[in-house]
Amino acid sequence: METQDNVQATSRPSTGHPDRLFHALLALLLLGAGAWYLWVQVTQFRALEVYLADVGSFVSVIAGPVHGAGLQTPVAWRVEGANYFGIHFQPALLALTPLFLVANHSLTFLVALTLAAVGAAWPLAIWARRETGSRALGLGFAALYLGNHFALSMQLANHPESLAMPGFFCAFLALRARRPVLYGLAVLWVLMVKEDFALAMFLFGGALLAQRDRRELWPWAAATMGGTVIWGAFAVAMMAACGHAEMAAAGATASARFASMGDSVPEIALYALTHPGVVAARFFSWPLVLLYLSVLALPLVDWRTAWLPALGAAPVLICDDALLRTLPYYYSYLALPFLFYGAVRGAAVLKARFPGRPALVAKGFAAALLAAGAVQSALPTRTDGRRHVPFEVTERDRLVPEIVTLIPADATVAVQYDLFPQVPPREVLLPMRLAYVDQVEYILMNQRRFPSDLADKGDEFQQMVARINALDFEVAFEAEGFVLLQRGDWDGVSK
Repeated sequence: METQDNVQATSRPSTGHPDRLFHALLALLLLGAGAWYLWVQVTQFRALEVYLADVGSFVSVIAGPVHGAGLQTPVAWRVEGANYFGIHFQPALLALTPLFLVANHSLTFLVALTLAAVGAAWPLAIWARRETGSRALGLGFAALYLGNHFALSMQLANHPESLAMPGFFCAFLALRARRPVLYGLAVLWVLMVKEDFALAMFLFGGALLAQRDRRELWPWAAATMGGTVIWGAFAVAMMAACGHAEMAAAGATASARFASMGDSVPEIALYALTHPGVVAARFFSWPLVLLYLSVLALPLVDWRTAWLPALGAAPVLICDDALLRTLPYYYSYLALPFLFYGAVRGAAVLKARFPGRPALVAKGFAAALLAAGAVQSALPTRTDGRRHVPFEVTERDRLVPEIVTLIPADATVAVQYDLFPQVPPREVLLPMRLAYVDQVEYILMNQRRFPSDLADKGDEFQQMVARINALDFEVAFEAEGFVLLQRGDWDGVSK
């Protein structure tokens, strides 16, 4: 294909002053974006806008080995014969565990996510430069990624899927440079972040196989698809060994999202084949259109990669949950890296169609990418409609770190949903629920915010308050609606 040959011929970067300028500008872009992202991240934490589900659970799992708690998750505490890997097989989380020997704090996890999200723009920019033969486009794609509506939504949601983004873009770069060891390591990291990514990388292998004019990629495709099948089987086996069935019985897995289609992957696939109208109505939706528009619809230029982002988003778009089908929070994560893969390939093909003045065309495309990123960065994200700007930290919010210092480092604690990440990890750190108040010495509450994780649990909150009153808890601190309770008769065991 002529456009492919043109792209291949112009994609080798030159050395010297222009290349040094490219790296300098890229470094400035990442430093500026990193400072902004971190400012948003820290103020979000200090403003009490990170919670048990999006930060506390992951921090507890990551820091658990440091404190002798293993891989227990506070969402399903000490389910017999099970641990967190029974819900999601995410061994990459353990790469962060040593950090908690140095900084035992939820911000350690949040900073790691931020650095991963921002740092992913570096291999993306270098890969885009090589793929398109344009430094301007490399910088343009980095800027578009850092301001992308869905990337910012994922970053504000504080889920570990952000850790996979550098791996994806390093894999694309290694493939372009024909570096099999780097490619294998990058793909392995992606797979370790979450078991779902085995499906994503299998689809990517299929996309490589579909490029019939680039047969030199077929061995890479076969290795990718074969490797992900092996890893996927290993992940399923590990989840079973870690108590997937027990976690499902405790209501701690996501299988219910496809309840109307079946109880297993084969049943869901059969339903999709026999009910194409239902699946298509869910799939071809406005969120899918927005996904493509967020990268100026560039993936549609090259049919060989146009379908990848759509298939990545498909598991969420076709599920039963009407909210998830809008791609809120981080639920575009399976589509996001392929969205940029298709966009870069589309830009390369478009640029090759204008051989007369390639530099001018590339700079025009880069300006459009930069503008698109700037516009999207100013819009409300899909994470509760929040804008990606620093949060307001009130004087009341600043009380919380002082209150937390009153809790001994080895004390057992139950904490309300919105305050959970504020308490440093320890062996026993639990949500404030009826089943747990007997097991702790301290309870930390925010009386101005109803525990949202109890909103659908009937009268459990009232029962829990009654149980607290029945035990020998005393007020250790109270101000501005924050209450720290300490159990006076505590002897280290539940009563």
